[in-house]
Amino acid sequence: MYKAEDYFKDTKKEPPKQFKYGVVKQVNPGSRPYVLLDGETTLKEIGVPYISSYTPTLEDRVLLTNYNGYVIIGKII
Repeated sequence: MYKAEDYFKDTKKEPPKQFKYGVVKQVNPGSRPYVLLDGETTLKEIGVPYISSYTPTLEDRVLLTNYNGYVIIGKII
């Protein structure tokens, strides 16, 4: 039986990463926070949207999901 992981093995592609960690590095009132994603050395060029139950705070460790761009889904405690 052919499995999904066989497809990625055969084409030498990696499956898309659904989640990523990051740190909030810049917060401007009235705009989206800027996040430094794990493994990267520069901030995202645009502010990252977040769900309404989360309030961005400088240096928060956050979990993001990638769905047509990153969205902060919450703070890691």
